[in-house]
Amino acid sequence: MNTDLIKVLKLITGEEILCTAVFDDGINWEITDAVAVVLQPFQDDKGRTGYGHAFVPWGTLVDGSILIKDSVVVYAAQPAVEYIEQYQKMFGTIVIPPQGLVTAR
Repeated sequence: MNTDLIKVLKLITGEEILCTAVFDDGINWEITDAVAVVLQPFQDDKGRTGYGHAFVPWGTLVDGSILIKDSVVVYAAQPAVEYIEQYQKMFGTIVIPPQGLVTAR
C-alpha cells in the first residue's frame, strides 16, 4: 500500500475521513477501493476527550471507488504516522499462509 495516497480529508460537515485518495481530475477526490473510516474522537478512562480516535467505517455500502467534490473538502493532509500504521494494519494486504500448515483432526 502506497502511504503517500493515504489522506485525511476534512469535510465541511466536520467529518475527518482517513482513506486512500487521489485528487483525480481537479474537481473530485477519488477514494479508491471504498476503504475509508471516519476518525471519531473518544474519551479516555478519566473522561478527557481527544486522547485518541476510533476508526468508524465510512462508505461501506459502496462497491468500488467514491468521488467527493473538492468544494466540500476543507483540507486534505497526510495523517500522523500512527494513523497510517493503524490504517495499514486494518486494510493492508492480507497474507494467506500456504496450505498444509493447519490440519484438522
